Amino acid sequence: MTTRTSAVALTFVLLMAVSLSAQTMAGPISAGEMRRLRSSAAKGDTAAQTQLGQRYSVGDGVPRNPWLAASWWRKAAEAGVAEAQHGLATLYYDGRGLPRDYRLAARWWQRAAEQGHAQSQQRLATLHYHGLGVVKDYG
Repeated sequence: MTTRTSAVALTFVLLMAVSLSAQTMAGPISAGEMRRLRSSAAKGDTAAQTQLGQRYSVGDGVPRNPWLAASWWRKAAEAGVAEAQHGLATLYYDGRGLPRDYRLAARWWQRAAEQGHAQSQQRLATLHYHGLGVVKDYG
């Protein structure tokens, strides 16, 4: 990894940390609420799948588990939920719960960006600027 790529990666990680800390968390969740949330998610409720992905990604009311975050976000992402696509892309970019893969991060950020997801648009532009997983493009 070049010094420039390392600096880009560090900047991105810092931006992600600030972004995640700025998000409001729902806080503790009761065992009953968690059962209902998992049940809804298992039945295909994309809002519940997205919420579980977020909770497991940051350890909000549950133990932090990036692998489970990826699993739930993938279900909602494949159904077209932009927030889940963004979350899944971030895990691919960071290599948390999934192998680091800039191409797959770009693919999921592209899908979310096409739906108007502003953070995904910015992150996708950064990938293009640095040529990470996509063709380098300063346009």
